[in-house]
Amino acid sequence: MKNYLLITIASLMIAGCALGCSDKSSSSGSENKADESITTTAEVSTVETTTDVSIEELIEGKWECSEIITDGESVKEMYDVPVSAVMRFEFGSDGKAVCSNALSSEKMEGTWKASGDDTFEFSAESSASFDKPVEFKRDGSGIVTSQQQNGKSSELHFKKVAEFTKFDAAAYQREMSKETTTSAE
Repeated sequence: MKNYLLITIASLMIAGCALGCSDKSSSSGSENKADESITTTAEVSTVETTTDVSIEELIEGKWECSEIITDGESVKEMYDVPVSAVMRFEFGSDGKAVCSNALSSEKMEGTWKASGDDTFEFSAESSASFDKPVEFKRDGSGIVTSQQQNGKSSELHFKKVAEFTKFDAAAYQREMSKETTTSAE
């Protein structure tokens, strides 16, 4: 998962560099910002979860990343792409799981199993990116996984959703191409 996540994030960063994106917190009305209508649908319904259910009952369903925290810094989008489009899981009642992102058609299949009262593990079926199972733990009404890499600590927070956040990757790519062409002139 570390390599899969890093490759996805690196792809977003490279795409952003190609666009010449400025800092997302810039208030200058950046000309390089992608059209808001192509990134997300704001009315995503989350699913009510409770700590009174078993980890197995909690996990079944769709989960998308809601926030990435690295060394205390929170990220909810990168270059106008919400983290909910970058990392998604669907956990089945049969122990099967699929990890995906809205930017590519590649999906990583695997399995999940409870490893404690408030923890479970995801194992990819055939991926060089996963050298060991990824452990998730219950975090209030959501789930979180942590990792250490190159001296940095990261947490990926997930929320349960009825449907995944809509993201039009083709429209985003068209916008990237248009911005690249415009900045090259």
